[in-house]
Amino acid sequence: MKIGLACNGEGFGHVSRTVAFYEALKDRYEIVIFAPHTVHEFLSRKAPGARVHEVPHMHLAKIADRIDYFRTFRENLPTFLTLRTKIVRMSHLLRREGIHALVNDYEPFTAIAAKRIGTPVLQFNHPGIVVISPSMALDALAIKIGARFMMPAFDKRVFVSFYNGDVGPMI
Repeated sequence: MKIGLACNGEGFGHVSRTVAFYEALKDRYEIVIFAPHTVHEFLSRKAPGARVHEVPHMHLAKIADRIDYFRTFRENLPTFLTLRTKIVRMSHLLRREGIHALVNDYEPFTAIAAKRIGTPVLQFNHPGIVVISPSMALDALAIKIGARFMMPAFDKRVFVSFYNGDVGPMI
C-alpha cells in the first residue's frame, strides 16, 4: 500500500508531524511526501531518502507576530487564481504515484486532488481547531474562513490540540 503524506509549509509544526508519521509508517508502507519548497531542506535532514514532491505554497504575510490579512490575500492571489490547474496537475501526480490514501496536514491542493480522483483523505492538523470555536468576532471569522480553505476535502478529520482536540498534541 502506498500512502501520501501532505503538509503545509508555514513554520515547522506541520512538517514535524509529517516526519513523525513518516518514521512510524515507512517500514510497513511505501510513503511519498508532498510538501512546499519551504520545508524541503528540513525533510532532507529529518527524513533522508524520503520521496518528496513539491506542492504549491499558501503562506501568511505577517507584521511582527500579527497576520496582515490584506497582504496575505494579495500575495497568495496568483496561486489562488491558478488553483484549478494546480489541482488537476496534482490529481495526475497522485494517480501516477499510485497513492492509496492521503494523510493531509493542512495542505489544500493535495486534499482536493485526492478527493477528485477518489483517494481517501485523513485530515490531521492543529490550526483547524478554530472552526469549532464559538467566537463570532471579525478576526475569528476570517481565520475560520482561512481554515476551511486549508482543509477543503477529507473523509475523516482529526484535530490535534490541547483545547477540545480529538487527540492531544504530538510531542
